[in-house]
Amino acid sequence: MSLHDEKKLLAETEGDAPPGDEAEAPGSDTSKKMTDEEIDAIKRKIRESRKEVHKKTETMISERFAFEEAIKRPYFHVKPLERGQLKNWREYLDFEISFRGYLGDEERIRILFERCLIACALYEEFWIKYAKYTETKDTYKVDYTRSIYDRACNIHLQKRPGIHLQWAAFEEKHGNEEKSAEILNKMVGLFPSLEIVLLRRINLERRRGHLNSALAFYKKAIITAGSTSTGSNLSIRAARFASKVLGNASEAEEILSTAVEKDPKNPRLYLQLTDLYMHQVPFDFTAVLKALNKALSAPLDLQDKLRFAQRKLQFVEDFAPFVTDLHEAEKEYSDLAREVREKMPKREAEPQSLKGEPDTKKAREAYTPALPTTAYSTSAATPYTSASYTNQYNYGSSYGTNYAGSTYNPATYQQGSTWYNQGSYGYGYGNYPYTGY
Repeated sequence: MSLHDEKKLLAETEGDAPPGDEAEAPGSDTSKKMTDEEIDAIKRKIRESRKEVHKKTETMISERFAFEEAIKRPYFHVKPLERGQLKNWREYLDFEISFRGYLGDEERIRILFERCLIACALYEEFWIKYAKYTETKDTYKVDYTRSIYDRACNIHLQKRPGIHLQWAAFEEKHGNEEKSAEILNKMVGLFPSLEIVLLRRINLERRRGHLNSALAFYKKAIITAGSTSTGSNLSIRAARFASKVLGNASEAEEILSTAVEKDPKNPRLYLQLTDLYMHQVPFDFTAVLKALNKALSAPLDLQDKLRFAQRKLQFVEDFAPFVTDLHEAEKEYSDLAREVREKMPKREAEPQSLKGEPDTKKAREAYTPALPTTAYSTSAATPYTSASYTNQYNYGSSYGTNYAGSTYNPATYQQGSTWYNQGSYGYGYGNYPYTGY
């Protein structure tokens, strides 16, 4: 029954019909009249339905009243919004998105987003939230989400890289790689030294299968890097790409060698260079040892040198052909460990297990860095086998297994070497744990 029919029925029962409805239409059957009981039942049903709608409306208003009252600036202004205002918009949107059960939810959420973006037009988090919401709903088409990104990036947030990166990822996800490249090229032009923008552009080329183009982007980004640290980070990534994806170890070695010359105090470059040699097939013991010695002769901090000495000692333990190599590495490590112990403040030199303990004399005396003192035979003719020394130095069994016949597998390859990223690596010499870089 329509609202007009309900009004007409109520008016007839009360003796006041709507204008134009006083007389019965010609040909209508007036013999069938409703009884008073039927009329009362219909009135009661109409009132109950209206009462239910009124109750639901009242509940919805009361639940939103606090949010509406907290909106102090519903219009646009270049002046930043207060934190409380931003928090209120976030909570209001989250509440409306999670609110379900009544008709018109999607339209109400859309209108609230549009209201929010009037006052918060310069805050990319709300644009991204709106775009991601519409992307997950079947009621909105791809073009609608694209229009949100277009409004945000080309009108309100033309120099905000965050939302541009989101837009580029959205376009690539939906198969529009050319548009994604166009967006990223614009950001590279605006922020030529921003590492995340450069990496997104490079990896887009990699995913498109343009591997040589990706390497060219890497080299250009290294040259135009805004800082030495950024150039070093890009060099490490470029070397990994050349080695693991292109299979060009010589190109990777050249990239890292150039980076070491520009940033000789960066220990991560020496780690990557060592890792590169460790993964080469066939395995070259001399090349790895040369990389470790290069790190030990570099102008690094004493603690960094001690870690490299520790790595060298473990490396020759597992791979050196003669025990004299182990004896020399042990002496080098012992000298560095003693120098570090003498120059470092005592509390900094303590192992992690003692830090945070009560500063008592007993606790301080409990820590005495151990130095390797075992003498080895110096006979150059005696081949060295590591079996007899494994228990004494407590080497992790996984150290040597990470490098056998390593080939690039996109399904299993992870950025970063497991050799220098594993947390337990490096324990056993002088209680100087390797904490990673």
